Amino acid sequence: MEGPCSPPTVSFSLQEVNLNDATHELRGSVTGVKNKANISLTLDGKAHNGFQFAPATGDLSAKFKLAPGSHTVVVSVNNDCGTDVKSESVTLEEEEEEEACGIRINPGNSDWQFCLVTPSGTYNRGNLSSSNFSYSGPARSIYFLPIGGGGTATVNGRPYTIKSGQYYLFTGNINVSVSTSNPGSMGQWSVCITAGSEPVSGNGNNRPKSPCETQNDDDKSKAKDDDKSKGQNDDKSKANDDDRSKAKADNKSQANDDDRSSVKDDEKSNRQANDRTIRTGSRR
Repeated sequence: MEGPCSPPTVSFSLQEVNLNDATHELRGSVTGVKNKANISLTLDGKAHNGFQFAPATGDLSAKFKLAPGSHTVVVSVNNDCGTDVKSESVTLEEEEEEEACGIRINPGNSDWQFCLVTPSGTYNRGNLSSSNFSYSGPARSIYFLPIGGGGTATVNGRPYTIKSGQYYLFTGNINVSVSTSNPGSMGQWSVCITAGSEPVSGNGNNRPKSPCETQNDDDKSKAKDDDKSKGQNDDKSKANDDDRSKAKADNKSQANDDDRSSVKDDEKSNRQANDRTIRTGSRR
């Protein structure tokens, strides 16, 4: 005699996961069923056969990669004694794309091609050699070359279009953020700018001068002045040496003249003494 017939049961839940091939995972259990053929799973009304069932334990699992919107998963199990059906729905919000806050830039090869002057110091292209560098705050000026279609700055509360291939110099009351992590930067260097006045821009012979370039020129000019001053000091020192040498030569010449004069005086004195001796002898 056969025992009492038990209808099947099913229970499951959907969990959000962060995997390359899935956004959600189903985990559940089934009783009264020993064959996968007695289980039906649908996603949004369409059969989904990519689920796993372990008859020995009754474990049920599946993975789904769901797009934004509403989705419904239905699991149905059956045996000779009946059927059980469970469903669960999830809704994925449309992800808002993070809007780029500024302009991607080309750091360039020379220090002057990027220049940021802030109350706390001046930064140039050399600082951008480290991806860990970032600055966010007030600035007196910023100089850069945009790439990749330019971008947008905020000038007097309104969007200001930045064109690629042009050097830009913002000065005055500005606030900037320089980083490789700005929204829309995609790991490249970018600048987000809020300014009270429009920038100066141009390329070639018409490009604005970089504040860092001016500083370098001042350093070069100072070096030239130092070299010139050093040269003048060297000339003065040489002149002093020449004067001292001439004085020594004059003193030596004077000494020689004095020696010759002294010798002449001695010779004269000797002659006079000899003459007196001769005259005295003659009188005797």
